[in-house]
Amino acid sequence: FIVRELISGNPVSGLLTAGEYTVEADISSLTGYDSYDITPQPGQLIVNPSVGCNDRIKASDLCKESATLVDYPEITTRLQFTYENRLNVPIFIPLGPNNKFKGNAFRVGTPPELFLPGTHTFDVYTDGGSTQWEVKTPGCNSAFKSANGSNADPCSTSAKVDVTDFDESIVIEEGISGIYPNPVENSIVFPMHGQHTSFSIKVFNEVGMLVMQKDYPVNTYYDVTMDISMLKSGMLYFMIEKNGKREVHTILKR
Repeated sequence: FIVRELISGNPVSGLLTAGEYTVEADISSLTGYDSYDITPQPGQLIVNPSVGCNDRIKASDLCKESATLVDYPEITTRLQFTYENRLNVPIFIPLGPNNKFKGNAFRVGTPPELFLPGTHTFDVYTDGGSTQWEVKTPGCNSAFKSANGSNADPCSTSAKVDVTDFDESIVIEEGISGIYPNPVENSIVFPMHGQHTSFSIKVFNEVGMLVMQKDYPVNTYYDVTMDISMLKSGMLYFMIEKNGKREVHTILKR
């Protein structure tokens, strides 16, 4: 069999990380079928660690603030959900009955599908109506439910999250602020303020899949422009890794 990454279609081997893949028969060594037309039909392969209820994904926090979105006049509110994955490996939970929003709100955005180790956030924009996130981790029949977004407390910080997901000793000392525009259509700008450094930017889509990565060598950077015109519309998560530290920014791609 041939196992391929779902997005890129590239073949993978060895120990697979959590996620969704396609799998198909390897017909390259078949012989004697010159007069036949053989077409493999890929199937679905989902890889997950074995998880008990003690280590299930938890909706640990929720806050809200006023927000507007161009092209969505209904939007009045940004909800910031926080989840916790206590394992040291990702957990994959597809959108559907085990990973869904409930409530009557008009929404822009979805929960992630790939839950990275540690504590992370994701944003959803609503009209202020009822929104509750419900997630059921494989291996545990009990769903974890968030608070209701219509009753959430105000957010005390901006949408930028300092990610300390793999090492609790990691602290963001000098974050990158003022990223623009948001929402974005083609190019996004990262103000580096003349920093002499090397860094990388990883872009994840709204289901947690890595869709782009750029590595920048040691140099003095001011404004760094990244072309994302080829990416699909939706929520994007930009993870910036610099000097052994990480931070994540949530951007809406139109």
